[in-house]
Amino acid sequence: MGMASGFVCVGMGAAGNDGARVRACSRVDARAAGGAEGVKLPPVYFVLGGPGSGKGTQCKRLVDEFSFRQVCAGDLLREKAKDDDEIGALVENCIRNGKIVPGHITMELLYTAIERFSECPGVLIDGFPREIKQAVDFETVYARARAVLFFSCPNEVLKARLTNRGLTSGRVDDEASVIEKRINTFHEMTMPVVDYYRRNERLQCFDAEQAPESVFDDLSGFFKAEEMRKASRQREQENKKILSSSATQA
Repeated sequence: MGMASGFVCVGMGAAGNDGARVRACSRVDARAAGGAEGVKLPPVYFVLGGPGSGKGTQCKRLVDEFSFRQVCAGDLLREKAKDDDEIGALVENCIRNGKIVPGHITMELLYTAIERFSECPGVLIDGFPREIKQAVDFETVYARARAVLFFSCPNEVLKARLTNRGLTSGRVDDEASVIEKRINTFHEMTMPVVDYYRRNERLQCFDAEQAPESVFDDLSGFFKAEEMRKASRQREQENKKILSSSATQA
């Protein structure tokens, strides 16, 4: 896919975030020019669902079962929020108010994490993309998602789970005053992403109101089918090579 140099610079946040924005733009320039930063990434799966839908729990089980790697956008951002600088303060403010962090910051953190796993069978990006622009920018600059896993769960269940988790998690975004904002932001900004991938026929929906074991059974079924499809494609490629070689020798 072709791309214009500096694609992710457009509309990527307020002034004062120049460091992250320049790094993101440098990556685009390098990829566009076929430079050294065009690292081959493993198959990528976006994992979406409302806060409290169980994304993180299921990702950890998929890592154990299929040798995937998990990259959690929320964890990366919470760690970044601890930095004593302007970007850290911006991220912390977004988290505290249940808002979406500017895309160029999140994308830079994700790429840095994912590029370490170039040889693994797949990377689960937990909690990303949060809005359509992030989806388009990431797939244009870095890699096309193989599929998007969506954990569907009613609002009242999400609220109950987050309230219960907030009793022990110590996370600022699990506080009662933030929970409602997070759920509203998810519906306003991220559900359009879900609809976008449904129209593109890459969305895989899972009923996250079920018991965790049942959810995992559904996920396992999907990825086992993926493995069979991958093996079938590899056999087809091998057959073509053999037939091509035979035709050349004839």
